[in-house]
Amino acid sequence: MTTNLIRRSALLLCAMALASLPHTATAQAAFLGPSPYLSFNDSPFNGTDFQYFFLEDFEDGFNTPGVSVSGGTQIDPSDQTDSVDGDDLSIDGSGTGGASFFTLQTEDSLTFTFDANALGGFPTHAGIVWTDVGFANPNDFEGGVIFEAFDALGELMIDSIGPVTVGDGVGVTGETDEDRFFGVVNVGGISAIRISMDNSVDWEVDHLQYGRVPEPASVAVLVLGVAVLVQRPTRRCS
Repeated sequence: MTTNLIRRSALLLCAMALASLPHTATAQAAFLGPSPYLSFNDSPFNGTDFQYFFLEDFEDGFNTPGVSVSGGTQIDPSDQTDSVDGDDLSIDGSGTGGASFFTLQTEDSLTFTFDANALGGFPTHAGIVWTDVGFANPNDFEGGVIFEAFDALGELMIDSIGPVTVGDGVGVTGETDEDRFFGVVNVGGISAIRISMDNSVDWEVDHLQYGRVPEPASVAVLVLGVAVLVQRPTRRCS
């Protein structure tokens, strides 16, 4: 009777531990934003303990590992560039002193795809900062942003953000009060993120960021220990 009670308790603990693990590629995702962003200090990922983490600020091109993009190009500082404010080492309301990533007036969406083999596993956290829009329909300098993500199987996640109206309606002169962070956390892994505008092909992003938080080792150890306990044969005293 005592042995059976122990086995039942062990099985219950094992089931609880397994339930707490990210057992599917589409584990519950949390979408973050849009939130104001002037520097990495404003990122919800700042301070997280990552297995790996990369912040691409485009200041020296686009060269972070394990990621590719569907279109667009990096652009250098200019009087029309809208970088994240702090990239020129001064938070002063202007993004003209830094670099950004531009749609080239040809793309209404940008998809950033992650390479699990190159990274050692898909990121669990990913995000990007929308910084500016120029020509748009019907009103220039503002429009709707949509942020989506794909799970580890390449399937589009059910949840998303947007369209959310962004832009200050002022112009393309580097203002940074309008800059917004969009991101997602999914413990089952993120194979890609996509940011789109529903009324423009003339817009910029910056501060692509992605990282991986490993599964809690303590839970895996608990599952292993409980499994051993359940499977251990009962000894009888002679």
